[in-house]
Amino acid sequence: MMERLGGDASLRDDGTSLSGQQQQEAVAKAKSAAKGKGKDGEGKEAAKKGKGDAKKGGSGKDAKAQEREELIRRLYRPPFPAASGGNCLHIAIEYNHIEVLEYLIHKAIETGKLDMLDAKTLAGRKQSPLVMASALGRVGAVKLLVDACRDHTDATAVDSLGRSAAWYSVSRGWEGMLPELAKHSDLRALLSDQALTDGGNMHAIKRAAVDDHVEPKSQVRQLEALTGDKRPQLSTVIGDLALRCGAPDLLRPVELPKYLTLLMLCCNSVYKAVSSGHRRHQLSLLRHILSSDGKVSQSTPENQTALHFLCGAELPSEETPREVGGDDESEEEDRPPTLALAAVPRLRGAFSYAAYMTRHRHLIEAVDLLLEAKATINVRDHCDATPLSYYQLQYQLLERKLPHFDH
Repeated sequence: MMERLGGDASLRDDGTSLSGQQQQEAVAKAKSAAKGKGKDGEGKEAAKKGKGDAKKGGSGKDAKAQEREELIRRLYRPPFPAASGGNCLHIAIEYNHIEVLEYLIHKAIETGKLDMLDAKTLAGRKQSPLVMASALGRVGAVKLLVDACRDHTDATAVDSLGRSAAWYSVSRGWEGMLPELAKHSDLRALLSDQALTDGGNMHAIKRAAVDDHVEPKSQVRQLEALTGDKRPQLSTVIGDLALRCGAPDLLRPVELPKYLTLLMLCCNSVYKAVSSGHRRHQLSLLRHILSSDGKVSQSTPENQTALHFLCGAELPSEETPREVGGDDESEEEDRPPTLALAAVPRLRGAFSYAAYMTRHRHLIEAVDLLLEAKATINVRDHCDATPLSYYQLQYQLLERKLPHFDH
């Protein structure tokens, strides 16, 4: 029949050939199988992608954990050597973490690791925690270290530059720091010339004046307020500190007699001042002393006033004053006045004249300040010399040395 219809013999229904319905079912199955394979491929790709994302997420968490561990390691156990060579206290002070510093101090005392409270950095300026806190101006950290570690820290310790905590406090002008340092310390050691002078012979008050951090007179007032009630005998030390503002060569090996006032010391320093910066600082200090009851009329046992020292009288260097009267009275009257001539630059001609005239104007300004404060100009000392007598003798000596002086 198929042949009759002109059909293909290969499509003969012999049991091996597919009918039309079977062909449709086969096509449908093939399509569904193809779709299934596509879905399986997409599923595999999605699974791979999910695994990759999971790996990425895990690595992100690991990175954060490592960063956190590194931060903790640096804070509590800095590597050896660290960048600054410091321990955990130095790092807390550097970033001004007061709460962390308090906890670390507590744990150090609790565990008996007291050496870390005063340990110095292994690199840089080799500073203890207290010196570093003072250098950085961390007043809160200084207060905490002084109060909590009073028996385990050395307030007079210095760094590699020879600078103590008090040196940084005065030179940088950190407000409120010096009283904290003085709470539990020996003031004579804390504010001594040695403690306030670094390894390069730079005094803290001079550094404060040079760097314009603070006016020297405010530091002098702060030192006076700090030591006036506790240790009155430190007045000569304070006077020496004030006078060395800009003049490290005025360091004295022994304390001056107690009958000398701060005004007398300042006038003597004004007389000896040579550099313009030193003169400016001394005049500023002189005004401050006169404004706070400078006692211009007070005299020494030799009847010398501040005006005598301003005009060239020599400061006594003995601990006990010389007695005037008795057998030595006639000898003292015949003895000429002793002068402490300032170091006038040994130049010739106009240069020497100009150098002296500059200093001459400087002395006149200082004399005017004393006269405005009601200083007496006609007081005679044990040599029967007035302040003007000392100045005239100084003038005559320079006139002889310089032929063209004041012409």
